[in-house]
Amino acid sequence: MTDDSPDVDMGPLVESEFAVRHGIVGASPDVVVDGPLVRRAREAAGLTTTDVALAMTRRGYPTDAAAVAVAEDAPAQRMRPREARLLAALLDLSLAAVEARPQPWPAQSADVTSLRAAGVETVVLGDDVVVRTGSGSHLGLLRCAGDASLLDARTYRMAAAALLNGAWAHLAGALLVTAAPPHHALAVDALDCVTRAHAPTGLSGFSRLADPEPLASAVRAYDRAYAINWTDPEPLDALLGAGPTVIASGDLGERDALAAAAHEVAEQARRARQPGKQAGYEAAATWLRSLDGAALVAALEEFAGLSPQEARERLDPEVSP
Repeated sequence: MTDDSPDVDMGPLVESEFAVRHGIVGASPDVVVDGPLVRRAREAAGLTTTDVALAMTRRGYPTDAAAVAVAEDAPAQRMRPREARLLAALLDLSLAAVEARPQPWPAQSADVTSLRAAGVETVVLGDDVVVRTGSGSHLGLLRCAGDASLLDARTYRMAAAALLNGAWAHLAGALLVTAAPPHHALAVDALDCVTRAHAPTGLSGFSRLADPEPLASAVRAYDRAYAINWTDPEPLDALLGAGPTVIASGDLGERDALAAAAHEVAEQARRARQPGKQAGYEAAATWLRSLDGAALVAALEEFAGLSPQEARERLDPEVSP
């Protein structure tokens, strides 16, 4: 490209003003910049606030030294992604180096007074303090700098996504919560935290989150939006209800009976792996899988002729540890 060639905007499509204005994509959420990190980086680079303001203004983002100083004084400052990337580039850094860094609520702090005062039930799981919802789910607490208006920022969503797909994979979701009381929060699951394709357009973007709420209200909102209350039958009730014709070797050939039995065992094993399912499914499936073909058919035929109570009494010594 020669010096007189026109500048080409190589920014991501998701941040293209034209694309957003014409509905081609949704606007990307703002990022949150850590002011003290920016100040230290600017001082290390030997720049003044005036130097930074002039450089940003020349590149299409008008500002002044006073505005830069205000941003540096804030522990969390909302910025458009492209503007924040430019600021970081002027300091010879990546955007991640100047973004705010939310942290899980540490168990070793043992200071959950403000959380309990907000009306939530806290539990220590491993290294973190988590919140238990009314439906029995557990949500990680991600402490976010700034006020509630910043909680839906991409910076905080992406931090939650990294945890929910890693160290917090055992949790149902996360709460993006203001670090300082009175705590406000947004309840999210992993899909709220990353871009995804939206029907019917197929375009990728971030979903819109609800408005921040007081912490206890956000926990209840999670149960309304995400929680599933399972109503399982007792172990093997499905087999009992099916009747002996499904698996009886007298009605089917031995190969068909084994195939039907294998299907039932596989179905019980699948149900046992689903979150929230009763442990009895896994115990029953494990015991049934331990039998050879003939013993398996005989056991299932036996259970088919029992009442649910009789089946439980018969099964208990087999699956008890």
